[in-house]
Amino acid sequence: MPVRPRRVSTALVLLLALMPACSSVTPQPEVAARVAQVSEDRLRAHVEALCAIGPRPADDAAQTERTLAYLEGELRAMGYAPFREPFELELFRGDRKRTADGGWVMTGGALERATLHNLIVELPGHEHPEEVVEICAHYDTVFTSPGADDNSSGVAGLLEVARVVRDAQPRRTLRFCLFAAEELDLDGSRAHLATLSAEDREHFVALIDLEMIGYADARPGTQTMPVWLPLIGFPDTADFVAVLGTFSTGWLGAFYEDAIDAYVPELDYWSGNRIGGFFADARRSDHAHYWDAGLPAIMVSDTSEFRNDHYHRASDLPETLDYGFLRQVTQATVAAALHLADDR
Repeated sequence: MPVRPRRVSTALVLLLALMPACSSVTPQPEVAARVAQVSEDRLRAHVEALCAIGPRPADDAAQTERTLAYLEGELRAMGYAPFREPFELELFRGDRKRTADGGWVMTGGALERATLHNLIVELPGHEHPEEVVEICAHYDTVFTSPGADDNSSGVAGLLEVARVVRDAQPRRTLRFCLFAAEELDLDGSRAHLATLSAEDREHFVALIDLEMIGYADARPGTQTMPVWLPLIGFPDTADFVAVLGTFSTGWLGAFYEDAIDAYVPELDYWSGNRIGGFFADARRSDHAHYWDAGLPAIMVSDTSEFRNDHYHRASDLPETLDYGFLRQVTQATVAAALHLADDR
């Protein structure tokens, strides 16, 4: 997740937040069985493996290649055929050196035209393959951090969703997108959207963006509040997941929340399923380009630096995460994805 931009505030969000968004998810035994298969151990193993690679900034070709090789290996082991979706980007590459005050400087270097890759796999729909539900997470990090929460947690969740639904037969296509260069300017998702034709967009169903989903703290006072939410109310305990959508696609956020209620009722959530589009802090991940394109999308997040002091730091390490919480968010995503793909 990129750094926090300047924020705005408006009382209009109070009315929008209180408006109901109609949706309904009826529990299904076959979905519940897959939800139960989500493994906390596998989630932890993915986070640890990614962090062992180290920081994975988009301008580090070697680290990016190591990351892609790991992700491709895991997806192939599940039976998928991963596809590298290339795009061109101008990057500044030079030597990074730590300063006496603990900061960093870039020495030398020059702008270079580089080819980066999103990594895509699909589980084709057996009735309406042209209708697509996407799950995404970005695999890059800032150069100062191994990125356990930002965003190894989201990548681990996506991989585990892909694993437990692998032998399902959804009516619609499930597409899993691992995006590059999110930490630059959400460039990977922008490039991916450019590949979608007008017909693809017409049949697009929804995107669920997994952006930092592994950090939780059950102690009171551990959650801070964005300044743009004083009229709505916000928990002060960092043990919930935030669901952020736009006014026009509030149904999708409500759908995800209904999936939580139906399958993972122990997971607390804060509903921002209608108001996210109004605020810069809610646009800091790949779903923002979908909002701008008029496509239904939500971000699911632990709220980043509003609770996690390790954000973008070298201390964003696997041992700081709550893997029970990560498992619950992944379970909710499995349920929501399968119901969206089957139009249940």
